[in-house]
Amino acid sequence: MPSKSIFRQTLQSLQNPDHPYRQKLNQLFQNRVEVIDKDKLLSGASLDPESVRKGLVVCVLIYASLRAKNKDDRKLFQENSNLLQFQNQLEGEGLDISAMEVVKSLRPVVVVDESHNATSDLSIEMLKNLAPRFILDLTATPRPQSNIISFVDAMALKLENMVKLPVLVYNHSDRADLLANALGLRRKLEQEAIAGEQNGALYRPILLLQAQPKTAGNDQTFAEIKKALVHAGIPTREVAVKTAEIDELKAWPDLQSRDCPIRYIITVNALKEGWDCSFAYILASMANKSSPVDVEQILGRVLRLPGAKKHANPALNTSYVLTASAQFQATLQNIVQALNRSGFSEKDYRIGQTPVLPSLQIVSEPQLSFLPYIQSEDSLTSEIESGVQIFQQNESENT
Repeated sequence: MPSKSIFRQTLQSLQNPDHPYRQKLNQLFQNRVEVIDKDKLLSGASLDPESVRKGLVVCVLIYASLRAKNKDDRKLFQENSNLLQFQNQLEGEGLDISAMEVVKSLRPVVVVDESHNATSDLSIEMLKNLAPRFILDLTATPRPQSNIISFVDAMALKLENMVKLPVLVYNHSDRADLLANALGLRRKLEQEAIAGEQNGALYRPILLLQAQPKTAGNDQTFAEIKKALVHAGIPTREVAVKTAEIDELKAWPDLQSRDCPIRYIITVNALKEGWDCSFAYILASMANKSSPVDVEQILGRVLRLPGAKKHANPALNTSYVLTASAQFQATLQNIVQALNRSGFSEKDYRIGQTPVLPSLQIVSEPQLSFLPYIQSEDSLTSEIESGVQIFQQNESENT
């Protein structure tokens, strides 16, 4: 795994006996499955020749544990007396009994998540050090030299109700309007979710706010956006910041839990890939993102449909992108290209012609502070219904 957030999600899913991933592994290996992390690997508690011979051992690791120029300071490469039981199967005289030598002797199958991040010379060396029987890359953006053995296109995802479609895209004249409309849209969706809750699939839609990087003279940073949310009356316990330095999501490993209060997540680039929460419905980007890869990765965070089940209310099967970009045409084109690269067609999205909700009255001081407001739901409902109707009509004609 390339990051701690993806690592935690994957480890939690594979160790959970009720998760479909673990259930499938248990079925294939007659419940003889061990899922371990680096600490358990180093302790030797769940890894012995017998368990490896008779069952499946899945070790979940982060790139950083393996990818290093100086391996002496990496515990996986250091001599480890906890693994003495593997001494007989190590090849070569005088080899230190380290976790890496043990793994290497087992000739593992290696699954590399977000493998487009593992193409450097150091990453190639990392993979070679594992002496794998087979390497399986998982990525939404394969490299030209990739040997693609399986490809899941957008139509397959649509048929399995895995994605929210259409994608409704709106541009705003300024960031204050964007934030106001994003807050109102999220509140409206939560009302609709509570009114039509189905099998616990959705009850708390999440708004993902993308801030600008923290640079001199920039007032759209995560700190200013959080201040604006609090000033608008949103409880601080409903807001979480996730950046390279701050991880307030760590306290809530399961964002879909009934106990989790999080409704607003502020990020910069930390969630642009790998992060998975199907409750994320709205992407409100205050950043002037021009990189197609950046747009594609962050857009992917709001596409997954909760529970892979369609709702009776079309608004809850839809994802929403709100921007206030000075480079809107370029940003819009990147959003369209990102959808196309992911296998979606021009019939899967619609560009909104008007703001989702009426503009919010703004206080002149301080920057990005908002007054309480009363919204009209009519324009939002009309806009959503119009977009969904056009999408359904195009989909029917295409069929």
